Amino acid sequence: MDTQHLPELIAHRYRLLRKLGAGGMGLVYEAFDRLTGEIVALKLVPDETDEASTIAEGSELRLILIREFQTLARLRHPNIISIRDYGFDDDDQPFFTMELLEGASNLFEAGQNQPLKTQIELLVQLLNALVYLHRRGILHRDLKPGNVLVREGQVKVLDFGAAVHRTENESAAGTIAYMAPEVLTTGAASASSDLYSVGIMAYELLTGGHPYDLNDTAGLIDQVLYSTPDLSKLPKTGLSPTPLVTIDPFDPKDTQNLGANTDELIQIDVDSLPSMGYTEQLDEVIGRLLAKKPEERYQDADTAIRALCAAAGVPLPPETAALRESFLQGSPFVGREQEIAALANALESAAFGAGSGWLISGESGVGKSRLINELRIRASSKGFIILVGQMPSAGGTPYILWREIMRRLAISVELAPLEQGVLKALIPDLESLLEHPIPDPPPVDAGSAQTRLFATIRNGLNRLEKPTLIILEDLQWADAGSLDLLNWLRKDVHERPLMIMGSYRSDEAPTLPARLPGMEYLHLERLTTDQIADLSVYMLGEGGREPLLVELLQRETEGNVFFLVEVVRALAEDAGTLEGVHEMTLPSSVFAGGIRRLVERRLRQIPPAIRPFLDLAAVLGRSIDVPALQMAFGGDVVETALQICTDAAVLEVVEDRWRFAHDKLREGVLARLAIPEQTRLHFWAAEVIEAAYDDKLSAHYPALAYHYQEAGDRDSARRYWIMAGDRAAAELANDDALKYYDWALRLTPPEMPHTQYELFLKRVDLMIRRRDPDTVRGALLELQSVADHLTASEKIQGALRWALFYASINDHRAQLEAAERILELHQESGEAEVPITARLMRGEGYMRLNRYQESEQQFQEALRQSQSAGLTRLEARALNELGSVYYETDDLPKALSSYQQALEVAEANGEWMTQCDALNGIAISNPKDYGAAQAAVEKSIQLARKAGDLMRTARGLTNLGSIHGRQGDLVRESVCASESAAIQHLIGNRRGEAIALYNQASIQKDIARFKESRQTFERALSLGQEIGDRDLQAHLYASLAQTCFLAGDQDTALAHAHTLRGLAEALQAPNHAGMSYLVVGLVALERAQWSQATESLHALYQMRKEQPQPNNQCFVALVGWLTALERQGKVEVVQAHLDELVDRAYQTHPQFDPLIPLAFLWTYQLLTAMNDPRTPTLLEAGYKHVQTLAQGISDESMREQFLTRAPGNRELWALGQKPQNPA
Repeated sequence: MDTQHLPELIAHRYRLLRKLGAGGMGLVYEAFDRLTGEIVALKLVPDETDEASTIAEGSELRLILIREFQTLARLRHPNIISIRDYGFDDDDQPFFTMELLEGASNLFEAGQNQPLKTQIELLVQLLNALVYLHRRGILHRDLKPGNVLVREGQVKVLDFGAAVHRTENESAAGTIAYMAPEVLTTGAASASSDLYSVGIMAYELLTGGHPYDLNDTAGLIDQVLYSTPDLSKLPKTGLSPTPLVTIDPFDPKDTQNLGANTDELIQIDVDSLPSMGYTEQLDEVIGRLLAKKPEERYQDADTAIRALCAAAGVPLPPETAALRESFLQGSPFVGREQEIAALANALESAAFGAGSGWLISGESGVGKSRLINELRIRASSKGFIILVGQMPSAGGTPYILWREIMRRLAISVELAPLEQGVLKALIPDLESLLEHPIPDPPPVDAGSAQTRLFATIRNGLNRLEKPTLIILEDLQWADAGSLDLLNWLRKDVHERPLMIMGSYRSDEAPTLPARLPGMEYLHLERLTTDQIADLSVYMLGEGGREPLLVELLQRETEGNVFFLVEVVRALAEDAGTLEGVHEMTLPSSVFAGGIRRLVERRLRQIPPAIRPFLDLAAVLGRSIDVPALQMAFGGDVVETALQICTDAAVLEVVEDRWRFAHDKLREGVLARLAIPEQTRLHFWAAEVIEAAYDDKLSAHYPALAYHYQEAGDRDSARRYWIMAGDRAAAELANDDALKYYDWALRLTPPEMPHTQYELFLKRVDLMIRRRDPDTVRGALLELQSVADHLTASEKIQGALRWALFYASINDHRAQLEAAERILELHQESGEAEVPITARLMRGEGYMRLNRYQESEQQFQEALRQSQSAGLTRLEARALNELGSVYYETDDLPKALSSYQQALEVAEANGEWMTQCDALNGIAISNPKDYGAAQAAVEKSIQLARKAGDLMRTARGLTNLGSIHGRQGDLVRESVCASESAAIQHLIGNRRGEAIALYNQASIQKDIARFKESRQTFERALSLGQEIGDRDLQAHLYASLAQTCFLAGDQDTALAHAHTLRGLAEALQAPNHAGMSYLVVGLVALERAQWSQATESLHALYQMRKEQPQPNNQCFVALVGWLTALERQGKVEVVQAHLDELVDRAYQTHPQFDPLIPLAFLWTYQLLTAMNDPRTPTLLEAGYKHVQTLAQGISDESMREQFLTRAPGNRELWALGQKPQNPA
């Protein structure tokens, strides 16, 4: 990388501030982490690939780098640097971040001129790090003073495993000076070669100089291979050990007054140390470390520690709680071969664009987190972006599970201003993250708002440039909004490079898979005996495979990973060290009281002075609320308490956030608290949350409500539950809002009827159109029971909700009655908007019942009243509704005029949603002026997309497709219909999806793909039946009947026509009845059932003849009726209508309708039979009709099908091609 032109950001997250250092292994920078607000050290590792490298070689190097990073990230040891994050930047250069060790010096600088005891302690810390690494099969390979830093007396080893990335030309003085002879000659590194490097550093530290002449670069290798270091420079004798007090580090009586640093607390009497068996002098110990032959050195770091301490007269260091936990908590993933294989295959598929969603279930402690972490490591090695969400046990604000994912997403992709505005409501610090103010998004209705939010997140994920793994932990506590979003993203995960993996406790949420249909399911059982043995070895060394020990672990834990680690921890405490476990006399049982006693024992390790901190932390939740605890205890106390609790493995850090290491530990803390103490702590928790988050309190409303409720403060709890519900409703998390309002209602006494009314009203508003009718009806009855005892205004609001409810379930007669009730109550209230709203609802009800005249009257009255009152918002709505009435009654000029007036009013008010509705109305009411219609609908789509309203976007696309279709552009019509159907399916709008499928099926029908058309119509019909929309069903039965007729399936066509007739009668819809007459008449015509054909087609002709021309149905009905009459010999009647028939034929505009070519063909045949001289001209008109439509089809195969397979088209095309009938 060009160091002179560094990018401002690395991985969109880290802002480089200044260079800290450079070397053969890369550049180190101080960097600002935008997500956490912390300063970290960021290391850019040089890319060793070159132009000659093959793709395979580059991939292999990447895998090696990732594996090193994985190793770094897994390690947890007080003497090893903590790696926080790793990955590749935009130029594919690897990087990782680590804690910033400000003020640190290298090992030589830190130990130079220090007392021998201090120098030995530094070396022992270094060797302790090697004990940890070597037990895990990890070699450092590059130990040297620069890779061993010291700050405030604590050693930190870094850059181990880096030798795999070292270039061949790295300077000899930089590495060879600390390299073992066998590594120089054979390249074979081992634990022994790491110990040789320690020996070099020990010599250098204790004598002040290197054992070899570093100025002789050429001869340095020979010195390493053959020269013997001068050991006489080393100290000859050790220190006399200082007598120490023997204490039990886990007995509170011994530790409560000794300070906060547990590493200082745990000391052991020197006389009892095993190191007393070592008799070597210091020069002999260092000489053995520097032996030329590996077999002559100490074979492990632990032996070297014992020898070094004995020789120097320094007490053998105790196994501190932190050191012991590094082995217990860092134990690697074992077993689960089948499970990891299934997930690895899914990960591979996701990398190639075929994603999946997985639910990982199992009891608490069985190993779900370990399995997920293993997959996370594998995903990192494949270049996946990893996004993690953790659900807190105490719940929280809506979508809290996704909040960190959304924060990471917001800084990783380009978000449009609208998208930023949508996410701002859920990411309180988004403006700080993006470093600029963000305007609020345009308002939309509730349903569209939730869809807009989900679509924004989905679109952001789609913009990520790499495959993505989303990890969601503890779904058993997830809020409804978070699960809704998961369900939404799951819908099309199979078509995207995305893998979603969620974990949950099966015993706490057994029905979760039913709430997340379509997710793959994986249940984890407990470990087998062999797997227990493997895990034991990783924690205890080879002694962990001792049969009696494995039998004890199996008996005590039954393979539960959490219990297993706890039992080993307890045994290690009794034995004094982890290594001592397999040497001790094993008890028959570790804990007679089971896991509860085990947890109690662990908690006893916490000094009494820290207990208040832990108690309040447990009451606040599993995740540690550091700001609140700092408000309660102060920053220094919290920092000390966090370190003590982490060293004792009561707390842990995950994704840079503190939490209880297991929820059972938190439960153990709570179980010790008496009820009065819990009450006091809950009140204290509420107070410190209010103080700590005074400027960002809204995110903590649910927690505050809960704590005040547990503290017995009902008024404060009710207030916060209502505020939490309002915020959840604003964030479109309706289920969560309902839950919060229900809690508030439980705390609202009958003496507060107005509060009850407001809560019942809020609940009903969230339920209408989103809940089953019985549930909504029950909520409405509760609202009414309170409203009936209040004023007319409250009663009106209740009646209005009843009307909305009846409209949502298509009970339009009841809707009319409810609207009438509103008008009656208006006499008492006198509010100007009330009668207008009631008129609009009555008009809508009449229109849905096909009582168009009464509907028009109500809308006209609403229009008059709104104009008189100056209520322009209602005026525009009334005009739009009038346009709908006129459109349904085929009075397109009036419809167009009403929609245009609505648009003018809405534009003056800036109401974009009303503008959208009016523009769509203009488009569908203007069939002749294609340009104006297309411009109107495209503007509506633009407005909808600008606001992120997918519902209105899809509606606009549907209408735009229809306009393209009317112009003969079937390709564009098909594209619009497909996009609309996809959006409608995605947002779960089944009616909209059915309409979009209807349009797709119509296109298929128009080009004679009758089998596909029939299947698509049937899919749409199924959706219409699911939602109970009988009017939509009627439209679909009509199209299905027509399709079956065109395909030659007359029986099915008749069956659909008869079903349509029944629906038309139930709906009192003459338009639908007319379509049934048409199909029955056409089938009768084909079957030469002249009487039936005459009756049905004449009835349709009578219905349609007075409607404005052109009228396709009237043309088809007229020619069919006249054909039936001609076949019956009634030529006089036929002759009387021929002029009208020819006029209707000539007035037909070129638009796709498969019956029109048939009508032209039948007219041509009828004129021929009647020897009419207009026959050639009529044929030419029919031929040009087909020709014009065919010329508009850009797709060659579609055009070919249109001309050769569609009945009527093929005959007219063939006839028109004859010489005697030139086109």
